[in-house]
Amino acid sequence: MKEKITLIITAYKEEKTIGAVIESVIKAIPEGEILVIAPDDGTLKVAKSYTDKHTGVVVLKDENKGKPAALNIAIKQCSGDIAMFTDGDVTLSDKSIKALAEKLTANTIATGRPVIVGERDNMLNWWGKTLFDIVNKMRRKSFADKKPFLISGYLWGMNYKNFKKIQLDENLVTEDEYLTYFAIAQKLDFVYVENAEVGIKYPQTISDWLKQKVRTLGGSYQIKQAMKVKTRSLFQESSDGLKVIFSYPKNFKQWIWLILLLFFRILAWIKAYFLIVILKKGKAVWARVESTK
Repeated sequence: MKEKITLIITAYKEEKTIGAVIESVIKAIPEGEILVIAPDDGTLKVAKSYTDKHTGVVVLKDENKGKPAALNIAIKQCSGDIAMFTDGDVTLSDKSIKALAEKLTANTIATGRPVIVGERDNMLNWWGKTLFDIVNKMRRKSFADKKPFLISGYLWGMNYKNFKKIQLDENLVTEDEYLTYFAIAQKLDFVYVENAEVGIKYPQTISDWLKQKVRTLGGSYQIKQAMKVKTRSLFQESSDGLKVIFSYPKNFKQWIWLILLLFFRILAWIKAYFLIVILKKGKAVWARVESTK
């Protein structure tokens, strides 16, 4: 690939995992640029230890105003023809990075496939694997039908002329949905790179699960209000998801897990509506999900 690639890694208190992510990126794009942006000294110290080993590693400090603000800073510093984005707490292989980079052309936005890491046979991991599998099938179908789909902020990318136009509202609670509708407005082609897998540790407590889901679902309400577009909703999710989700339980225990998942998913939608639409909390709903670290 002739184009210069920049991979932006946003992180916060991820000194234990940021090194492995940087090493995967160096292996995948040895001639590329790696921008690591974080507000905390622990993460920055580990990231800076790589600047002597690899001239392409650049470390930036943000003001701890959230991921959208950090992305705005990093995008301005980006010098690549193509920009890719990931987080400092994921499990990422050089093969996934290369697979995504190969699909990035002048008019595409491409996203990889999040997968749950951790083999514990518990309810939360089953929830995660079930929901991620449903989303995977939806993205696969939309891509085959040449239709837009919700991208994943865990691993995605686009070319210079498009990502330089991005200016995220710092009050956003999640950037995924904004980027999806930004790409639709720019008339970009959506590419799903299913073999570009990125490993995610799923929340391991109900409290952490609700924190994460309220934030992501709240983002849908924010984007609907800000961009005047039709985003996902509890009604739409119920009509689409219920058609397939009942095929996942394989035993009595998993049927109980499914019933609880449906209950807490509805609760998360209601709580997100109350906090974002009624109370207008914005990024104040953000809370660190410790059990995913």
